[in-house]
Amino acid sequence: MSEATSYRFEAMGDNKSLKKALLRQTERIKYDEMMAERESIVKQVRKAALKQLIAQDNAVYEKELHAQGKTFYVQRT
Repeated sequence: MSEATSYRFEAMGDNKSLKKALLRQTERIKYDEMMAERESIVKQVRKAALKQLIAQDNAVYEKELHAQGKTFYVQRT
């Protein structure tokens, strides 16, 4: 779209409604970014909690195997 055409459409309407629409869009974008950041934090917390739980379970299994004189198989690379 050329500048003249886009200016014509911007100049035709009420500038207040255009500004309101732009303000609503800016607020929506900020809200979406905030929600995305919160979701990211929740995912990180869940991931850390799962890692801790797996490490605890692994330690328990290692103890039980050690009591039986056994161990986990670890493949060398």
